[in-house]
Amino acid sequence: MIDVSSMTISMLSTWGESIHYLPDSSGSTTAGEGRELLAIVDRAPASALPEASSTLRPGLTVYVANRSTALTLDDDSNVEDPGGISAEELDRGADIVTLPVVEGGDAKTMRVHRIAAQDPGMLRLEVR
Repeated sequence: MIDVSSMTISMLSTWGESIHYLPDSSGSTTAGEGRELLAIVDRAPASALPEASSTLRPGLTVYVANRSTALTLDDDSNVEDPGGISAEELDRGADIVTLPVVEGGDAKTMRVHRIAAQDPGMLRLEVR
């Protein structure tokens, strides 16, 4: 039997980067709310918005663990839990993530648009 949890932790620990998740952004967005987690960010080339072909939007896909936890490290700064977002808690269109649109760049706030795919271990999210 495959240990999905161990595989998820291993992948996110190896290739993940820190992002901030804020559930339901209709409330206050003051510092300290939400949670930090590790995510694998796929930065695809920008694509045109269908309703305004001269306007480009970043094409970001974010892979996170499919569970409602925060990033935790052990005493040696090794990842114990990469954190995650459960499919049940996700409010598409209302929840936001803060992450660099360009690798190494400044963090930007983007909305979680949809769950593109999911399995017991991971969610693949489209953010805009």
